[in-house]
Amino acid sequence: MVDKPENDNQITKLSSYFDFKKGFVLCVLITLFTVSVEGCTEQAGQIITTAANSSTTTDSSDEQYRYVTDMRGVQVKLPKDIQRIATIDDGFVEGVLTNLSEVEKVVSVGSVGLGSSSLYQSNITLNSGTNYTFSGGSNTMCVVNPWLANVSCTESSSGMTIINYEKLASANPDVLIIRVGDCSMSANDIENNNKKISTIKSLGIPVIVLYSPNNYNNSGLNTMRDEMRVIGQLFDKEEKTMALADYLDNTEKMILDRTKDIPEEEKVTALYLGISSKARQSGGAGYVSGIDTPESYILETVANGRNAYQDTGSGKLLNAEQVLALNLM
Repeated sequence: MVDKPENDNQITKLSSYFDFKKGFVLCVLITLFTVSVEGCTEQAGQIITTAANSSTTTDSSDEQYRYVTDMRGVQVKLPKDIQRIATIDDGFVEGVLTNLSEVEKVVSVGSVGLGSSSLYQSNITLNSGTNYTFSGGSNTMCVVNPWLANVSCTESSSGMTIINYEKLASANPDVLIIRVGDCSMSANDIENNNKKISTIKSLGIPVIVLYSPNNYNNSGLNTMRDEMRVIGQLFDKEEKTMALADYLDNTEKMILDRTKDIPEEEKVTALYLGISSKARQSGGAGYVSGIDTPESYILETVANGRNAYQDTGSGKLLNAEQVLALNLM
């Protein structure tokens, strides 16, 4: 297990889609690093909770309920037969729910990247003044489950980190699953996150909290196993989610084995660059991920490549000249 979280910057950016039946775990891995077209950036911060692998399930004396311990170490009382699920994440939770055949119970999402059809087309004005229209893009989970684009979205129009509590309450979920470290729930904004969770609890909605790898220093992907375990416990399907986690582990090991002998002089140099209109509005070309991020872990450790951006942190805004100076050719 990785060290407890500290105040380092992290980011999530990458998406893909491939055959669901045979390769779903790869889809889950990619979904972890999915962001909206607007270029969400994420930073990690300290989390004052118990270890992530402490999740357990205990049946309540009331046969209609069970208790699930989330990644805060908090026991949450939940209906045994969950029928209505709300999420605040960027697609990872929906990915695991799809594997468990429970995704059809999602009645509310917390990211416009999942809940809006506007992702299918984006109009971009380049610095030269040229207008460019991008179409066909979508969050991975909206490709697998197109109906998610029409589900109620609780992300406020005032900003992606602001929750519309009225819409969340009107969805009447049996449980809300929050993934801290995704766009809508910043990993470094602990005080604000706690306020959001307290407000949601005051509405009578049970809250399950997960922590993405962005909450940990120099993290790999192993904390995703703990996330999957907790989600599985909600539906008494822990064994199935652990099989999913094993497949992810084996896929990672397979890639490690295939790339481990690449000599230093033959390593491919690549740059994680999140291109977005928000970056351009801030005077930059895009956001990059440093060597202490999960993205860089996949690039340098798993794929045995080289991260072109050799500084630390994530969500670092670079302009076009700085990107060109990295000499990627």
